[in-house]
Amino acid sequence: MSAHPLLGIRQLNEQTSATWKSLININLPQHAFLQDHKIQDATLFPAVVYLELATAACQQLLSSKEDDQQQPTIIFEDINFIKALILNEHELMEVFTQIIMPMREWSIILCNQDNLNKYSLNKFTLHAQ
Repeated sequence: MSAHPLLGIRQLNEQTSATWKSLININLPQHAFLQDHKIQDATLFPAVVYLELATAACQQLLSSKEDDQQQPTIIFEDINFIKALILNEHELMEVFTQIIMPMREWSIILCNQDNLNKYSLNKFTLHAQ
């Protein structure tokens, strides 16, 4: 399966969850389309992209477990968009997509550029689950 442009790289972690890490900068050509989602002059991370990240992560997990190439059916229920993410053209965002096994829960957490080198979970913000 080819890499997803926003999902990033799968991280090695415990067996109860699968996590991908990505760095997003709307000035990069592969992320420039995100600049088109504006509300009152603010560039927002589109809600559908949260679902796209969760879908891409689940598809990667399922394709690694199944031999056939048939696309799995993924159904989302009880989605919570907790906090809007305002994208800044001068700021790099670290995005973590986490699937909690057995693929019953997912979350998207982000860390802004100022906190990228700090190792505290308090610096991350939950945006969707």
